[in-house]
Amino acid sequence: MTLPHLGQGDWQRTDGAWYGAIAVQAWRTGELWTLHGPPGQPYFNKPPLAFWLHGLALHAFGPGAPAARLPSVLAACICLLACVWTVRMLAGRRAALLSGVALALTGEYFRRTREISLDLWLAAFIMLAIAFLVRASGVRSHATRTRAVWACASGASLGAALLTKPFVAAAALPLLASWLIWNSLRPIRSHAHPDLRRSLVPVGLATVVSLVVALPWHLSMVALYGGEFTSQYLGAEVVDRAAGRLTASPVWAKPWWFYLHQIGAAYWPWLACVAIALAAWVRHGRLTGRGSAERWAIVWAFGWLLLLSTFPDRRDRYAVVVWPALSVLAGLGLAHAPWGWLRYGVRGFAAHWRIIGGAVIAGAIAFSLLPIRVQRPIEPQWPAVFAYLDSLANEPVWQGGFSPARGARLYLERGAWPVPTRDRWGNTIAEPTEGALVIYHRRDGLVPGTNEQPVFTFDDITLTRLGPGGWRPVEVDDPG
Repeated sequence: MTLPHLGQGDWQRTDGAWYGAIAVQAWRTGELWTLHGPPGQPYFNKPPLAFWLHGLALHAFGPGAPAARLPSVLAACICLLACVWTVRMLAGRRAALLSGVALALTGEYFRRTREISLDLWLAAFIMLAIAFLVRASGVRSHATRTRAVWACASGASLGAALLTKPFVAAAALPLLASWLIWNSLRPIRSHAHPDLRRSLVPVGLATVVSLVVALPWHLSMVALYGGEFTSQYLGAEVVDRAAGRLTASPVWAKPWWFYLHQIGAAYWPWLACVAIALAAWVRHGRLTGRGSAERWAIVWAFGWLLLLSTFPDRRDRYAVVVWPALSVLAGLGLAHAPWGWLRYGVRGFAAHWRIIGGAVIAGAIAFSLLPIRVQRPIEPQWPAVFAYLDSLANEPVWQGGFSPARGARLYLERGAWPVPTRDRWGNTIAEPTEGALVIYHRRDGLVPGTNEQPVFTFDDITLTRLGPGGWRPVEVDDPG
């Protein structure tokens, strides 16, 4: 589902160019510990791990769609295999196979591989942490050292998730603890305590290891940059997002049921399988032998949906972490379908999955060879402006009304950012001189002043030559 026509389309849309430029620049300059955007501007919005992974591919193979997307494909595969492994340990082979198929064929999941996706890497590391934790909990009680090794592996993976997006992975710990507590309860109360203690000890060890992995980078940023780092990383990226101050515009605001609508509109036919699983679980109390798999899927899916729905900054890509749990419910619903004809079909698929899988792979290869377009092409203004700038050789371009995220496209294409005129707070830090080439985008807050002569215009982009009298751009609202 991910590899056919991987090189098509504009991989630099939304945050793709911004993340790609920051990532490849880190490897080109060797400044991996502190990421940077435009010259002299440290990037504190996100931790560095996913940027290292994507930047290595872009540095090795050159900026392009396949190099940018292959790490996202890898993350999606890791997440899927960790999900399958977890379900196999909890519910058996058939449920694992069907859960994996449901996740692989979830459109909102695999379409994220067409971009540089921090959310896919976050989901991959968290799902690996869950798989390792389940493995640790399943080790016999006398094999303490083996349990500790798996718990440490879970903590290392959780620490990697904390180095992917700010603090999001921390929400996994109370959800996992809730699942283990629920999973350890027994009708005879005296039997609950030993199981609960045995289940929660690996969680505690994993938590400690995750902090050992994630804290050095965070503490070093505080030591190196102090308030500049904390105001952006904690203030803007955590506090302001949680308070909804970054989504004040009604254009971008989403209702609290945004993710429920997304599932209801896009998660077919698997949503019907989820409904079958939940109905059977309500009726019988469990679907599998000990009920561990469905309990985890219910806690994980509904817990994350609650957290994401109460978080004011709602975006479809944030739901990536929910799809594995919903797919587990879908797989369990198919594996324990109440109708004989459906059970017969499921058993036939499980018995012949190698043949069916081979046919799917052959079909994907054939689809890759067909001369059809499955991705929207790049907006023509970008090739046009690149061609114009190439005709001017290596002349520097100054930032007018042109956001750093758009300037990242110029860095990826030409190897140089527009010369910064403003810092990330909008303060003027430099002004172009007479005769300088200045670039504007109509949505980025500034338009050329009266002493600038347009030399290139295509759709939203304008290039000007600055005349005498200094740089005097005009502030305007975003027209949308």
